[in-house]
Amino acid sequence: MVRRPRQSGSSIKPLIYALGFEKLPLTIDTPIYDIPFQIGPDRPNNADDLFSGLLPLRLALGQSRNIPSTKMITALGGESVAKPYLISLGLSGIKQDIQYGYTLALGAGEISMLELANAYTNLSTPTPAEINPILEIRSRDGSLIYQKEVVKKPNIIKPGIGYLIWKVLSDTANRIV
Repeated sequence: MVRRPRQSGSSIKPLIYALGFEKLPLTIDTPIYDIPFQIGPDRPNNADDLFSGLLPLRLALGQSRNIPSTKMITALGGESVAKPYLISLGLSGIKQDIQYGYTLALGAGEISMLELANAYTNLSTPTPAEINPILEIRSRDGSLIYQKEVVKKPNIIKPGIGYLIWKVLSDTANRIV
């Protein structure tokens, strides 16, 4: 089940915000409007059908608001900027030949849970390693058949940006009350 691709939903938003913090002059207190707006023929909405008005990015991310996430990917230059970044994080389910539009920031791309967990290692440590839950395999007689080797990978997300994302997500003051 963890290897089957499915839409990631809001769990992709922290990665989109990480790219935003890297590419745009933003802080966690930069204000953004969570108000009705139109993008092409679409009128994106929040899951609760409500709008919060002007709020800092930390609240927009912490409360997983859809409108600010849509505005973030749009400000970055759209999916043409976000797709290569997400693919570089190991999200192979994000396809270059599929047009997601702004919905990529809302989880429209199909990825596996394992890929997403591996991408999140870039947020949690400056030295990420590939997730492999199998430590070892032994035969009936106890001889070692397989032993896990830690496979380090380059960190795509700068450690300072990873810290900002975790600071926002772990602070209960940023969540919906």
